[in-house]
Amino acid sequence: MDKNLDFELWLDELQLDDYHDIYALHEAVDNGVSANGFTCYPVKESEGEFVVHKIQSDESDRKLSIVSEDAKSTFLRVLRKKYMSGLDADLWFDLQRDKQKGA
Repeated sequence: MDKNLDFELWLDELQLDDYHDIYALHEAVDNGVSANGFTCYPVKESEGEFVVHKIQSDESDRKLSIVSEDAKSTFLRVLRKKYMSGLDADLWFDLQRDKQKGA
C-alpha cells in the first residue's frame, strides 16, 4: 500500500479537529517528543525508525510506525497538506491562534 495513503488513513482515524492537537502531532513527530497526548519515540535497535502513539481513551489507542527519516518527512508533508494548507507548522499555528482570538 502507498505510504501516503497509509498516513492519510491513520490521520482520518484520529479525527483531528482541534488545531492544538494537529500542531501537537506535528511537534511530536518533528521533534521526537510528547505533546498533547501524542508521543513519538524511536524503535530500539532500529536507526531512523519511530513510532507515533496517540492514546485516545482507556479502551483504544492508535500507533503508527514511521520507518525512516524519509518516511518522517513524508508524514509531516501529508499532515501539513491535509490540515495546514501546506503551510509551515509554526506559521499555521499562529494563524489559527489569531483566528481564535478574533472570534
